[in-house]
Amino acid sequence: MFGEGVSNPVLNIICRQIEVKALQNEDTLVESTFDKVFVVREGSVSRILNGEVINVIKASGIFGETVAMFGEKSNAMFRANGATKLFGIPPETMENIPVVRWKLLELSRQDTWVDDAAE
Repeated sequence: MFGEGVSNPVLNIICRQIEVKALQNEDTLVESTFDKVFVVREGSVSRILNGEVINVIKASGIFGETVAMFGEKSNAMFRANGATKLFGIPPETMENIPVVRWKLLELSRQDTWVDDAAE
């Protein structure tokens, strides 16, 4: 996500804005409350909709963009599968980076399609 088309100075800005969040096994996050886009650094989280696991997001996977970046509604929850470390990135840090914004938009559309299919 942050490799192609993102210069080193821009990567440095993003890195300075990262907040680290440590989760324990079974800790749950509710997507509707997100104010950051999350990158899984270590471990994994299960994406849950209507009580069912929709998919598992592993290390280097991204989630939370639907609400934090694009302001869409979501009923998804994310549950840690063991000890998990996340990097939280404020959306305003990425909104003016076209290649990152485009990739997040594609990911958001994919997540929305999966949510619609699960409901």
